[in-house]
Amino acid sequence: MKPQTRLIAVVGSVAVVAAAAIALWFTMASDRTALGIWPPAERAAFMRSCIEECRKSPGVTEDKYPLCDRACACSADEGEKVMTVQELAATAEAISKGAASADQSAKMDRVKAAGLSCAMQAAQEKK
Repeated sequence: MKPQTRLIAVVGSVAVVAAAAIALWFTMASDRTALGIWPPAERAAFMRSCIEECRKSPGVTEDKYPLCDRACACSADEGEKVMTVQELAATAEAISKGAASADQSAKMDRVKAAGLSCAMQAAQEKK
């Protein structure tokens, strides 16, 4: 596999893992606020879960760990911009059940795209 193809595969799996981590995190999270900015403890829990899942992804070696860190941070940043914690929890649950609305899917795609974009940018900067 060419290095660029491998990078795309790794970054793609980072985006998928970030989405899975979002779903997992929201099924475990509690005491959410109505604010668009996630409480520090909630954000920290999301980041831990996202990074842990990302680092377990196939093709993600130790030298790629910073890509996971960056992708997860960007996903969290974008998530705070587009959804309240409750909206993101409801979206993750709806997606996991295959019942997401067009609006929910669009917002989640935006969150995943932000993580993917940051990971791709970080990979290019590393070269």
